[in-house]
Amino acid sequence: MKLIYKIVVVVVVMLLAVIYYFFRGDTRVPIQTPTPTPTATPMLTPLPSNLAGFIGPTGLREPASCSVGGRIEFRAPDLYASHDVSFRYRNVDNDGRNVRWVVSPADNLAIGPNLFSGLPIPDGESFVTIRLPSVPKAKEYTLRAFVGYAELVKAKDGSLNVEVKEARCTGSILIQLQY
Repeated sequence: MKLIYKIVVVVVVMLLAVIYYFFRGDTRVPIQTPTPTPTATPMLTPLPSNLAGFIGPTGLREPASCSVGGRIEFRAPDLYASHDVSFRYRNVDNDGRNVRWVVSPADNLAIGPNLFSGLPIPDGESFVTIRLPSVPKAKEYTLRAFVGYAELVKAKDGSLNVEVKEARCTGSILIQLQY
């Protein structure tokens, strides 16, 4: 009986030692010596001395432009069919630029995209997403869009200023409620 008791105690001690060994983690804290990395020298694009015509702060030579088109049929408040709906844009200089949607007649529709963040720039296209208000005011809406862009302009004192402007998109999107 004493022999079995001694064997059990030895096995339990060995098990505890193995468990401790695997779960104790690494107690040594590595010391890292920081090494300097070379910093990139910013590349500045020289601006032309003569600001003839359009020039954007990122070097684009044309102002932003865009087009929208197509038709959306709502068959239920949360179900719609999209018929050739498009939002295309060119020469958007920054992913922080806005897309402003105008709804006619005025109502509380949620429309996207409303920012170019996550969209390819300067040129691209995107899906148009729409959510109706809980109680729509009309059975038919027209959507028009505007996109923001920037232009470098020469001030009277000769300095350059950035003016944020807005371009109206060509076309419109028709929304029809069929429920």
